[in-house]
Amino acid sequence: MGGNVKKGERGTRIVYAGSISPKEEQDQQSEDMSERRIAFLKRFTVFNLEQIEGLPDDLFPTPAPIMQNRDSRDPQLDALFRAYGVKIVERDDGAFYSPATDTITMPRFESFTSGNAFYATLAHEASHSAGSTGRLDRDTLRQYGTSTAMRAKEELCAEISAAFLCAALGMAPTEREDHAAYLASWLTVLRGEKRAIFQAATAAQAASDFILAAAGVAPEQQAA
Repeated sequence: MGGNVKKGERGTRIVYAGSISPKEEQDQQSEDMSERRIAFLKRFTVFNLEQIEGLPDDLFPTPAPIMQNRDSRDPQLDALFRAYGVKIVERDDGAFYSPATDTITMPRFESFTSGNAFYATLAHEASHSAGSTGRLDRDTLRQYGTSTAMRAKEELCAEISAAFLCAALGMAPTEREDHAAYLASWLTVLRGEKRAIFQAATAAQAASDFILAAAGVAPEQQAA
């Protein structure tokens, strides 16, 4: 298109994590083949538009993201999480998802520092619920109590998924009080398993996509 990277600019390495099945590779030659997914990673070096010269200024207008810091309840978000279909109970207790009852328990709205913090935490717990046996059947949720490492992997997945949901719904990600404790366990896992972050990101994308689809949020309705 006539542009080029400015002299001296350095690219940013990104990684795409995905999966493909042998069935897809072989054009579904046999419908009896068992479904087996093979994970793969692709690396790219990318440059921001500001690092490029020689392109028309108005060729790629950058939409301003719409972020809302909510100080009160948001009826639209309440309706969205209800539409997702997992029962949500607010009471004087912590925030957690129970696979046994398929219920999300949340502290009362008034106990949060902001509405944004409430919905960001709810997004985290909803992300756990998306991994239940009747939904995505995520290994890290099923084996949550078997080890500290497995718990860290599941929490990392839920936190990344919550960040995806916040972005899609126009919310700024909100820090949690337990982030310091989570980070310590995440770092232990990440140092020991080089692929852990990619596995978590792939599972997180699946969880956020599942929640948005179940709640009836189409891609074109998501925040820029």
